[in-house]
Amino acid sequence: MSEEKKAFSTLNGEEQQKLIKQLGECLMANDLGFIKVELITETVCNINDKSVEHNVKLSIEKDLPSADEEIAKKFTEEANEITKGYTDIKVNVVSKLSAGDSYSTITKLMPIQADAAMSLEHKKGEVWLVDFWATWCPPCQGPMAHNVSMLDKRGNDWEGKIRIIGIRID
Repeated sequence: MSEEKKAFSTLNGEEQQKLIKQLGECLMANDLGFIKVELITETVCNINDKSVEHNVKLSIEKDLPSADEEIAKKFTEEANEITKGYTDIKVNVVSKLSAGDSYSTITKLMPIQADAAMSLEHKKGEVWLVDFWATWCPPCQGPMAHNVSMLDKRGNDWEGKIRIIGIRID
């Protein structure tokens, strides 16, 4: 049987403050005290039927560097436990790759002309161009031909420095 959720806006002020305080303590415990906890209050007035609706939402959102992946996961798990059973609460603290970050090893790739799966491991100083394509995609044909042309012209110069990786999505 699923647990019935309660809207955050139905909590009284003291209950809302208690929940916000718990989330703030969770942020601090995970060294994320710089992330804002936003309380969004919305009042909607329908003049035709003379009704007034009050909505309150809670939001904690932040994109962290990829190096903070474990911190983001730990905080999200703890925050989701605190907010379990409530609606109108958005917790979205994630780590994302950005320029200069190393990639995690990509596993279980099947090369086009091979019988065994392989892994791609990003090495420091190596530049990757990852190109997603599909056989059914006419606009993919031009860029793929360009990639092959670049490799034909510069492949020897790029050895160990630059990799063009085509990933077929179909």
